[in-house]
Amino acid sequence: MNKSFLPDYNPFDPFHPQNLPGQGKSMFAETLVTAQCLVQHVWLLWLTSPAFHAENSLQRLNRLFHFFEKHLPPPSLLEKHYLRLSADVQCLNGVMQVEYNHYTAAIKTFENMYQTATTLGNPATLAHALMNLAVESERGGAKKKAVEMLEEARDLSFQAPKPIAALVNSYLSRVYASEGDALRFQRTNDTARTLGTHLKKDFSEDTDAVFYTESDILAERSYGYLEVGEPRKTLELEEEITKQLSKENNSRLEVWIALDWARAQMMLGEIEESVEAAKLFFHRASYDLLMHRAEPIAS
Repeated sequence: MNKSFLPDYNPFDPFHPQNLPGQGKSMFAETLVTAQCLVQHVWLLWLTSPAFHAENSLQRLNRLFHFFEKHLPPPSLLEKHYLRLSADVQCLNGVMQVEYNHYTAAIKTFENMYQTATTLGNPATLAHALMNLAVESERGGAKKKAVEMLEEARDLSFQAPKPIAALVNSYLSRVYASEGDALRFQRTNDTARTLGTHLKKDFSEDTDAVFYTESDILAERSYGYLEVGEPRKTLELEEEITKQLSKENNSRLEVWIALDWARAQMMLGEIEESVEAAKLFFHRASYDLLMHRAEPIAS
């Protein structure tokens, strides 16, 4: 008997979507909600723990979305939620690739995130994707392109929740500083700090998928002052940043901020103080590397 024309459906299979309540739509919806919780969990781990903890959970998300793409496309009513989460997972993968200096892979991932955001048509997700691409452009030395992309992201953020605007303005201030534009750097970072009061302290409540902190904005301010030749202002921020880092338990940034202090003191000719700050960075970074026992995500 030729079976090629028979439908791919077994009425006795209890796990076939058509045999589940609501033809499986309720299960798909619940799975997306669970995935959203896991995204929030990964970002919290990224902020507070050695990187391998975040990697392990991210790999779970990657397997889930690979299964969705290959075997179980979302029903039309859940497509927007699915695309939004897919963009969030792509963002996480790009950030992790940057962590391991896989910059070419990260750019490709962020380009995919932008394509997902374009399909979704959500200003917040588009702004976030553009911001990620702009940061990589700046890293590659294309500062003018980075400014243009971030200014476009800022314009999109006018249609988005305030936490997205805080995120975009923070990175825009960084690029202005990299270009030596002290006035626009200061104004834009001031805007980011004002908007930063709307950032969610509890990542489990961050439905906008920003996962950014007030200490991150302060760190861009610290970096920016160095770029525009004002190292004393960087050092004046040390106490405020240290308190905010402790308040938010932002251990990842706590490692790197010591480099700003070392650089500022070097610019001021305070060599012994600069060496001590560099030792502090080395001590913190060495501990972080000691805790890291996992293989990085492949590029």
